[in-house]
Amino acid sequence: MLRPNSSDICACVSHTVSSSTQTAQYRRRLIDAGIIGEKRRGVVAFELPYFRAYLEHRL
Repeated sequence: MLRPNSSDICACVSHTVSSSTQTAQYRRRLIDAGIIGEKRRGVVAFELPYFRAYLEHRL
């Protein structure tokens, strides 16, 4: 289940990779793809409409 806290996005990514360098790479790829966006330093959130609901349904 996805929590409303936007920082959970990076936590999910960090659980799937083994190092902080890999986490940063995947975070950057998600930002570049427009799936997540930086709201302020250290905070990201979903950018795609209804993407959170889709993930909650699929997970």
